[in-house]
Amino acid sequence: MKIGLYEITQELGRGSMGVVYKGYHSLLKRQVAIKTILPDKDKGISKSSIDRFLLEAQALAQLDHANIIKIHDIGLHDDSLLFIVMEYVDGFSLDELIDNRVPDTETIEKREHLFEQILEAVQYAHKHGVVHRDLKPGNIMVNNGQVKIIDFGLAFLNDEHNLTKKGDSFSTSCYCSPEHITNFKETDERTDIYSLGAILFKMLTGRLPFEVENGDLDDMLDRLVKSPPPSPIIYNSRIPEPLAKLTLRCLQKSKEDRFQNLSELRASFEDCIYGTCRGLASLTTTGGQVFIVAQGKSDIFIGRSSSADINLKEVDPERRISRRHGQIIHKDGHYFYKDLGSSNGSYLNGVKLASDELPELHKGDHLRLGRTEFIFKV
Repeated sequence: MKIGLYEITQELGRGSMGVVYKGYHSLLKRQVAIKTILPDKDKGISKSSIDRFLLEAQALAQLDHANIIKIHDIGLHDDSLLFIVMEYVDGFSLDELIDNRVPDTETIEKREHLFEQILEAVQYAHKHGVVHRDLKPGNIMVNNGQVKIIDFGLAFLNDEHNLTKKGDSFSTSCYCSPEHITNFKETDERTDIYSLGAILFKMLTGRLPFEVENGDLDDMLDRLVKSPPPSPIIYNSRIPEPLAKLTLRCLQKSKEDRFQNLSELRASFEDCIYGTCRGLASLTTTGGQVFIVAQGKSDIFIGRSSSADINLKEVDPERRISRRHGQIIHKDGHYFYKDLGSSNGSYLNGVKLASDELPELHKGDHLRLGRTEFIFKV
């Protein structure tokens, strides 16, 4: 089976509106994901479905970010099948990665760095006038520690938000905001901030802010609109209090009581995980993979060795990083880096370091080991 120039190799998912396939372009030798609209047997494809589909294509086409899925093509197959060709992401949805168990401290820290990538992507989309409005773990893919946000089917560009109406089945989501349920015309950037709070709540606790025993969705949505959100610490005492407060602020009923934009939310979140709230430090690859700098140690060894405190073997397929490449020294709240005579050198902000140098690392510094570049965050 072919759709346009793409050979269909696998069906990835099927919903009420259409089917998502895995495809292959033989000339470009590229694997892709192909999203289609299934026409009604009697009426064909409705104008509203076409409008929603084209809006998703327009939203994706103007976004170019490492944590947002990319669009390659759009077309009409056999005069009846609309399709969008997108980047194929081999991995798992965040929904699949989050189970219902309460996460331990180490798992919380790993999930914090996934959430940081989500914030970066949503902030980028907002700066380009795109509000997602359907953020949930099922629309977030994770592959080797890198996040990709997918499915912008409910997104609106700037003020073009007249496609989704109250009562639309898309709105019956456990992660949607109160105003999304009661008055869709009131949705804006802060609507995504509510959804991000619900996602973070689930990542920190293994459960939703509002759950009902009988599984009655209307009952759950009624609580979402009327009941105050519980503190996530009730369900997981390991959550740092500042992070719990941040989550609750995202989940406020009134948009005015939430963070007012992603810049504000992201700055507060980074302070929670890197600043005085936590004091964590990390090395993040340009592809988004995060390596936590070991806490409670003054000497942190970095390299390809399994005995290294930070083992970089998985991000160094060309074997350019030495087994004991370098060392991060943590002293009195400051971090310093020392090259340990590596074969291919260590570069700080583009300058090669001599083995006898011990420069201090600062937030945002670029550290290149061999050919792999990291951003230092603290």
